[in-house]
Amino acid sequence: MQEPGFWIDGQHYPFPESYTLGQTILVSRITKDEFYKYSEALQDGTRDHSVIAAWAAVAVWQKHPDWSIDEVERFVMSVSIEAFEIASGGTDDSPPPKGSVDAPESTDSPAKSAA
Repeated sequence: MQEPGFWIDGQHYPFPESYTLGQTILVSRITKDEFYKYSEALQDGTRDHSVIAAWAAVAVWQKHPDWSIDEVERFVMSVSIEAFEIASGGTDDSPPPKGSVDAPESTDSPAKSAA
């Protein structure tokens, strides 16, 4: 079973379970929308790529807290679809397909704590 989170070029970034005020600004910069809309979209199981990119950006920043908001944004914006995977953490032992951008279907999404 794969750990739930994002995989970028083979590097694991766990799903965010909470957010800082700065991370809400990062989300708004990437989605071009308000944080509450991002949170609602995650809870609804969105497939909106800007929401998923923002979710991944928060995960990256949580793993690399020494990076600036600009560094995180540039890094995420440069990730190719082929290098990006989402692992929902289900019992399926097979890895998600390369370039997978579908949001996990779990109702226990970490996004609930973002509301």
